[in-house]
Amino acid sequence: MSQYTWTYVGGGGKNYKVSLFHGRKTGHVLLLLDGHILQIDFSIRDSKTYAFFIEDEFCEVHLERKGEEMYYFFEINKKVDTPRNRDRRKRDRKYLGQSLAFFGLLVVLAIVASLAFLSYDKKLDQKRMQASAYSDSTKAWVQLDTLSNSSSIRYFYVVGADTYSQFYFFDRDSPPPDFPLETGDEFLVRFHPARPDLGRIYLSQPSPEQVRKYIDKVAALHLSLHPEDHPPHVRCTLEQAFERHGPGRPGRFLLPKRSSGSQSAPQPKLLPPPRSRPGIPANPRNPLLELSYRKSPPNSVPLENFSTFQLFNFGSDHPTH
Repeated sequence: MSQYTWTYVGGGGKNYKVSLFHGRKTGHVLLLLDGHILQIDFSIRDSKTYAFFIEDEFCEVHLERKGEEMYYFFEINKKVDTPRNRDRRKRDRKYLGQSLAFFGLLVVLAIVASLAFLSYDKKLDQKRMQASAYSDSTKAWVQLDTLSNSSSIRYFYVVGADTYSQFYFFDRDSPPPDFPLETGDEFLVRFHPARPDLGRIYLSQPSPEQVRKYIDKVAALHLSLHPEDHPPHVRCTLEQAFERHGPGRPGRFLLPKRSSGSQSAPQPKLLPPPRSRPGIPANPRNPLLELSYRKSPPNSVPLENFSTFQLFNFGSDHPTH
């Protein structure tokens, strides 16, 4: 006789014992649940299924013949239409939807992260290409009417036998020019070797000829106001200032003052008396040399508002080449 026992755990953790007895010679079947008879059947020699409920769960015991052998199985039928299975399908659909939403969100995040990474990597590549692409340089000439009435300037540059023209637009992020721009000013322009028409002008990098032009302009203006000063000394000090700080420091003396609305323009501030610094002797008679070492230049005011003593008063103590 074949004898099999299965244990089903129901609600609240309660155990149910399912027992099956099958006579090999007679074929009689006895099916028990916790010792209570569920089914008695006679002369069962082929495959057959017995169904019954344990609580609200639809259970089945299968007798399956394969050749000369008989196999026995116990399972929960989750496909048949029962209240428990309907609730189970609703719960499975809910969990499936939540799982799909979770994995869908992961996929979307992965796609977004991949696109962001690719975009960032592409921008880096573009920046690297741009940094390496604009490798050739020459000088450009500025053309404008008046800077104060225009938000852009036009510049020209020559590559080989061809002349190219571009526009430079001023915005809030654009650094102000060190000197007032004039037609004919010369600055560095960088361009792509394979595309000379793709060029960029750098207003902070005047050509050597333009630097000399700036020095001449500031020196001439100063000497026109203070003809008693010695021209070589004035030029020497200006060249030192340009060499140390670029055109930004002396250029502030040529930029116009700014006033807002009806408010009066700010009064010019006197330069503070020079103080001794390591390696820089105090020189109250040469404030321009002191200006070349200052970290914070004075407010932008016209040169004529400064006295000789304030700016370019050279005495016996003056810089020499």
